[in-house]
Order: sequence, then structure tokens, then C-alpha cells
Amino acid sequence: MEKIKVTLVKNDLFLRFIAFNLIIFLSFALKIHAYATEGNLLMTEDQSENISDIQDSTYNDIPYIKESTLPSLHVNGSTIYNEMNEEIIFCGLCCGTSTRITSDWPNWYNDQTFKTIKSWGVNVFRITLKPDQYVNHPDYINLLCNYIDLCVDNNLYVIVTWMGNRDYLNYSAQAASFFTYLSIKYMNCNNIIYEVCNEPFQSSWNAINEYATSMIDIIRTNSPNAMVAVPAPYPTTATGNNIDSFLSNPINRENVIYTVHMYVGGQLNDTTLNALSLLSDNNIPLLISEWGTTLSNGRDGFFEEKSLIWLDYLKDRRIGWINFNLSDVYWNNTPYNSSVVKMGEWNSYLEDNILSPSGFFIKHYIIGDYPSN
Repeated sequence: MEKIKVTLVKNDLFLRFIAFNLIIFLSFALKIHAYATEGNLLMTEDQSENISDIQDSTYNDIPYIKESTLPSLHVNGSTIYNEMNEEIIFCGLCCGTSTRITSDWPNWYNDQTFKTIKSWGVNVFRITLKPDQYVNHPDYINLLCNYIDLCVDNNLYVIVTWMGNRDYLNYSAQAASFFTYLSIKYMNCNNIIYEVCNEPFQSSWNAINEYATSMIDIIRTNSPNAMVAVPAPYPTTATGNNIDSFLSNPINRENVIYTVHMYVGGQLNDTTLNALSLLSDNNIPLLISEWGTTLSNGRDGFFEEKSLIWLDYLKDRRIGWINFNLSDVYWNNTPYNSSVVKMGEWNSYLEDNILSPSGFFIKHYIIGDYPSN
């Protein structure tokens, strides 16, 4: 009898998935055609087949629906609460680049890693995937889910980010498929927060709003209570029409938070802080979903004083943050100063002697024993 019940549930979910995907691709067809005229959006035949493979195999690839290990979240005004109405201020870390998902992630991200950062006081981890990876490597979404599951099992909230940047509109159909897959697998999991794109530079707020609303509706079809994160207008220093448009026309959906990125070495100044204060003063729920102690290339400098000013500002405003990045990543044998661990010295216990200056700062600021904290 139990086997029959499981089969019936799976068949019902399968029918929902097929019907919903028909709606998705019909609704996106006209937009895809329009953007394709600009020469950017049409997929190659191989890419299209890869996306179809993902859709056709969705239920074969989801052996179970992941359950929650944490309370659900909701937004009230500018504040995030859990279902017991306790305020939640995120404090966490971001993964290293997803281009290392098959090479370095297995070493970086294991059960011990997440136990270690949880012991510091981290309550959220940000996991990302690039659109071209999703298109060209359909199996990567299963790898991504393995790391999401590790976070869930260690009682962490997880921000899952579709890494669309200035080209995010070129991948609307693929994003729809990505969020359909995840919102089904994690339909019962309060731990998951969906970030609909990464850094939509040079995009109007109206375009971001339209795109984000469509992704929210896709996610909420399967995960009706999920929190969704949407980038605020970029750059953070934007003034005039873009921020005015944002403040006068926020997304018309509940349980939405707005994300901002900051690299203090080159971006922290009165203009950026005033822009953030304007959003905060207008009761906009904010999350710094990526910030670094370096220049925006992630490589140059460790700006301790600016980092302390930044974190003090966020503490005063009760704004949560996620630091970039938990890895020992390097490019062409050049260390990334924003990485928590020194180049080539990774271990999952993250002892002080292997940490970069930035990593030591972040670890002990979170713990609460950094000298200037």
C-alpha cells in the first residue's frame, strides 16, 4: 500500500511538472523570439537538447523531496522573521566560483566544512550556478543539489543564485527551467531562498521587475511560501530614475527581499552608503548577498578599516550579509585575497593558521572576538 501511495504522489507531481512547463515555454516564446532578433538569446541545437534532457529526466533525477530542517521565513516591513516571529539577520559565506564545481568543490564543501562554519555562528550559505553551466552540463544541477542538501542537513539556510549578470534576460527560459526543478525538489524545504539573478548591470528596474516577477511566479507554483531574493537596481550608486522607479514600483509579490553587492576597497563611500540608507529608510528589506574585503576583482587588497566601517553600518541598520568567498581559490597561481583560506592550504576545519588575512577577519568577526569588533 505504501508503494502505491508513493507512486500516486510521484505521478501527480509528474503531471504538474509537464503541465507547468508547457505554460512556461508558451509564456516565454514571444519574449524569446523578441530577444533572439538581437542575436543573443537563441540556443544552439545541442544546448536546446541539454535543456530538454533536464526537463524530461526531472523526476528520475529527484529520488526524494527534501524536507526542512529550519523554520520558514517571512518579511514584515524591512525585517525578516521566522515562523516564531523571531528576527533573523543573516550572517554567512558564499561559495567559490562554480567553475570549480567538479574540480575543487568536492574538497571545499563537505559535511565538516559546514559544521565548522556553523560553529562560528554562520546561519546561511550562498551557492551559485552560471547559466552556461546549466545549459552545457545538465548533470551539474544534481551536483548543486548535493551541496544544497549538505547545508540543509547542517541546519543552514541556503541562498541558491542563478548567476545571470548583464546577460540575464538572454537566459530567461533556462532560468525558468532551473527554478522549476529546484522549487519542486525543495517544495517542502524552508531552508531554501531563491536569488533570481546575480548582477544585472546596465538594466532598468522595470526590466528587472518584470523578469523577477515571472521567476517568482514560477517558484511559487511549487514552493508557495519560498522567500525570493531580487537584485536592487545596479550599480548601488544609482540615483535618479532607476532608484526612483524602484521605490515607486517595488515587486508586487510578498516575501521578497532585495540584494546588493559591495567590495569595500573600491565601492564603499558616502555615495553608496547614502544610496543604501535611502533604501533602508524607505522600509526596503535588504540583504548584502555578496561582499568582499577587497577590490571588486576579489584579488587585490585587504581593507580592514573599510570592512569594519561597513560591518558597523550593517549592524546599525540590522542588515544581513554574506561574505565572498569560502575557498582557497586562485587564478593562474595568483591568490584571491577575498578567499577565506590561503592559496593551496585548504582543510575543512579552517584553523587560524591556514586563513588569509580576510578569512581570519571574517571568522573572528562572526565569532565575536576580533580585536576591533
